[in-house]
Amino acid sequence: MNYCRNLNYMGFADWRLPTSDELQAIHRVPGQRFAYFRDGDFWTSTLASSGKNYVVFPADAYRYERLVGQSNYIRCVRCYDTPELKELQGCKKTRALESCHSRKI
Repeated sequence: MNYCRNLNYMGFADWRLPTSDELQAIHRVPGQRFAYFRDGDFWTSTLASSGKNYVVFPADAYRYERLVGQSNYIRCVRCYDTPELKELQGCKKTRALESCHSRKI
C-alpha cells in the first residue's frame, strides 16, 4: 500500500492500491487493457479475514485470500475524469480508473 501512496508517476501523485471490486472489474472488461497478465496474484486494499487481504488473479479475475506477509504483485490505480465511463467503486461519478505499471513486492 505504501508503494502506491508514495508513487509519483507520469506527473501524478494520487496513486493507490485498488479495492478487490475495482481490480476484478478491470480484469473482466472485454478488450481489457491488461491482456498480457502476469502469472501471479495482485494485492488489493480489501481486507479479508484476520491477517489476510484479498488478491485478484488476472487470468480468471477471481479474488482469493492471502496472508499479508506473502509476496505478490501490485497494480497502482488512480481516478481520472471521463464522461464516457460508468462510476467505479472508489471513484466519484463520471470518473474511471487508470492504472500504471505492475511491480512485485
